[in-house]
Amino acid sequence: MDSTAKPPILTAPTETKKNKTEDVILIHDERFTTGFISGNIDIEPAINPESIEINLKLTSTPLAILHSTYKNLIAFNPEYYSNSRFLSHPVFCHSDYRLDKDSTSLVIDGDLTNFAHYVNVLFNQEFNPTVAWRVIMIFESGRFNVSDNTYDIKYRIHSTQGEVSKAQLIEYTKTDLRWLSLRQGIGLSTRNGVLPTKFYTNGANYYVDHPTLARVPGGLEYVDLTNWDGRTRAITASDIKHTG
Repeated sequence: MDSTAKPPILTAPTETKKNKTEDVILIHDERFTTGFISGNIDIEPAINPESIEINLKLTSTPLAILHSTYKNLIAFNPEYYSNSRFLSHPVFCHSDYRLDKDSTSLVIDGDLTNFAHYVNVLFNQEFNPTVAWRVIMIFESGRFNVSDNTYDIKYRIHSTQGEVSKAQLIEYTKTDLRWLSLRQGIGLSTRNGVLPTKFYTNGANYYVDHPTLARVPGGLEYVDLTNWDGRTRAITASDIKHTG
């Protein structure tokens, strides 16, 4: 794989139709699986010490299955790919990328080595901002480990309120951000909104009214940040909850 090859174009979120929750169709696909292995949360990271850093190691569907399923779902939904404003959304953890038609082809065409290369190219482009009122969380970097079908990812949380104390940022993370879903899948949409947005994931095909998270996709494990004690510490199995 030529390491100088052009990276995929990440379509800016502002170009994507903002869907109400109920406008997004959820479809459970058993080919997608992901699970918690380990993690940590750091309130005084070496890089950007004013931020909060979250690192996770997760299990993954084998890369070959991810690759074949990505192509299969596009072929299964030809009306999306034939639209000139087609977007595909590779989903890893709490984030989904937005790739136009040319970039989608760049990622999925070719062999498994090509696919592995571009998954890691995506993982190392800062994108996927999750804005939760007073905080913004960015998927900063990651690495797919082909040898054991795991991936390591790093999120960084900043305030949207200018300079705030670390105590305030911790409180905003707990009350505004609240969770990190453990998802994997592929979404399909169009920028003109002619076709409904679909997400095929390891989650359920329904939404739930969660007592602390509000209306969210069902069938997902997640890192619960609402009960975090505000300290630098390991994320453990006791922090992993289920949306229902």
